[in-house]
Amino acid sequence: MITGRSVYKLTDFGSARELKDEEQFESIYGTEEYLHPDLYQRAILKEPGNQLFDASVDLWSYGCTIYHVATGQLPFQAHGGRNNTAVMHKITSEKAPGVISGIQTEPDGTITWSKDLPYTCLLSQSLKDLLRPMLAGLMEKDKSKAWSFEQSFGHVKSIISRKRIEIFFPAACLELVFYMRGDAKYSNIQEEVAQYTGVMPENQLLLFRDKELCNYISSTLEICNYPQNAFEGDIYLFNQDALVEMNISVPETVPFPPCIIASDLREDVKIAKRSCSIAHYYEFHTEKIVRGLKRVKQSVYYLREYIRGFLNPINVWLTETKKLKVESERTLGILENSLTLFGTMLPVLKLQSHKDCEHIVEFANQRDVIDNLRGSLAKEDKRIKEIDAYLQVLLEKIMEQDIGMTSIGSQEEHCWISTIKQYRQKINGVQTTFLKHKRYGELHPHEVFIHQAEMKKLEESNLQLVSVFQGYLDNLKRVHGEIKKHSGILLKHLKRAKKVEVNMKCVIHFHKEIDSRLGKLDEIYKEVALTLPQLLEPHTTESNTTEVLPSKNDGNISLVKRSTSTHESISNVKIAQCGATGFTDKQLISTNNTSKAKLYYDLAKHLNEARLETESTMKSLAENKKGLESIVTMLQKGGEY
Repeated sequence: MITGRSVYKLTDFGSARELKDEEQFESIYGTEEYLHPDLYQRAILKEPGNQLFDASVDLWSYGCTIYHVATGQLPFQAHGGRNNTAVMHKITSEKAPGVISGIQTEPDGTITWSKDLPYTCLLSQSLKDLLRPMLAGLMEKDKSKAWSFEQSFGHVKSIISRKRIEIFFPAACLELVFYMRGDAKYSNIQEEVAQYTGVMPENQLLLFRDKELCNYISSTLEICNYPQNAFEGDIYLFNQDALVEMNISVPETVPFPPCIIASDLREDVKIAKRSCSIAHYYEFHTEKIVRGLKRVKQSVYYLREYIRGFLNPINVWLTETKKLKVESERTLGILENSLTLFGTMLPVLKLQSHKDCEHIVEFANQRDVIDNLRGSLAKEDKRIKEIDAYLQVLLEKIMEQDIGMTSIGSQEEHCWISTIKQYRQKINGVQTTFLKHKRYGELHPHEVFIHQAEMKKLEESNLQLVSVFQGYLDNLKRVHGEIKKHSGILLKHLKRAKKVEVNMKCVIHFHKEIDSRLGKLDEIYKEVALTLPQLLEPHTTESNTTEVLPSKNDGNISLVKRSTSTHESISNVKIAQCGATGFTDKQLISTNNTSKAKLYYDLAKHLNEARLETESTMKSLAENKKGLESIVTMLQKGGEY
């Protein structure tokens, strides 16, 4: 059944049998390169040794098989292969604990030991690190240090159950692949990233396309519950510490074997086979380079869009703060006018009212507060204008980055893969011809000529392929260098944007303080507005003294005048009360046409209108304030406006 996946299966061709626990065997079967050292000594070298073996020796063969599948080469190789059995046994029996490969490349040469998988291995570093201890435990001669079946199978199950997360690191043009435990969380991803890139969690900016990954994924959510699209390779890593230089990660150049015609056709086949393997290596990395260039360009686009999205809420804050400032200025203007009116009315109210004028006096003494508020609003206005201007310049510079990116890259990148593929097919063709010649045994002179021509073609194809691939690497470095500059500038813009955000939050906080002071002033004003009608109530009745007819020299003349003045005051207070309550008493006005009464009426009427307008403005101010606070709260929680 075709599933689109590679499935590896082991077969024994009917020569193996299952052993029970503690059961041992004497018969020896197996491929030389995969045999346990003790088995190799008995079966290949025919030397005396342990006569009985248990099933644990198969774990060595199992480890060799996994290594071969992972790397495409055998873990232990002596120069000359099976013709050099003594060195082969020396390699497997004398290797130190933790060593997973030993290779001799020259006759009687030194053995190159390694505790890691070769650089030509195409597995991710994360998976290599998971396989390394397992391979070391399986290919261990000392039984006390070797892994058991339960331990090895448990480790395999752990690897299989892990979630594969791919993160692209544009600074190094590197595809990072991590195999994470299902119960791991966001912080574990950050730790893994720091381990393999050196970018500390506090400097990591992980974007899922053009949004922060943490906006989609809760910090407490386990990886096994992540949405499926989180595993599809759309995560990008940026280092916010722009001072740290990152080198681009490029594949190592693997040399082709010398193309010299040997006396043995089998050696020529080995040369062609090795060349074909290296050609596939270059084809794989060419595909990776083209994919990397595409993703590097995408990363700059996503970073730019992220910064724009980061600035959008700041624009909203700025607009809302401007509205609040205008409303505050309007409210302050109304309160200032009311203060002037109260200041005009206060002397009369003190003389003519029998009630306490404490609230009016307190409000009338708020001139310094209003002046300070006026100065604070002026400072806020100046700061808002500075932020607005800086923000517009920042957006313009980001737009310039967008224009500069259009000329980066090559129009021939889509042809790179097909070009390398053609060279690889040529090398494959030479290998096919050599295999055919090997089957012939002895070659006809014409076939010898063809064989020599094919070897020459192999040599030329190898050289041309390396040259073309090197050109691709140079192009990759050039394009990456240009894009790296753009990314660095954008990351600096992001730092500036964060400073703008901090300044904007300071302005919002400053405005809240202004709003709080305005609120206190408004509370005093409301107390005055509630007290004023009571102060304007008439408190003096007509005196009987008006019936006294004083003589020219009688002292009661002053009482008559005082009574007349009281009548006038009552009339004026009534007029002012009518104005303050919003009603017009034409008859009352007509009974007293003095300019002073008219003045009190106009002042009180204006005061009432100011009170109503202030209440409306303060209500609008409160609504705008709530709207701004909701935006700030949402953004602090990591939401999107």
